[in-house]
Amino acid sequence: MKMKIIYKTGAVKYYAGKNKYGEIKLVSSEKAAKEFSRRAKGSLNQIGNKLLSMGAIDYEYID
Repeated sequence: MKMKIIYKTGAVKYYAGKNKYGEIKLVSSEKAAKEFSRRAKGSLNQIGNKLLSMGAIDYEYID
């Protein structure tokens, strides 16, 4: 499962984990996005909500 983030401008980014400083990494390629198990959905929801507060308009999961 991968996480897709959509912005107001129409830009689409994918979640690629966090760097060593705890900052969220976003990539523009689905191939480079990090794969997560279904059990991690709660943690991904928290990250998605944080991204919504930072300017994203929606996020969804890709199988």
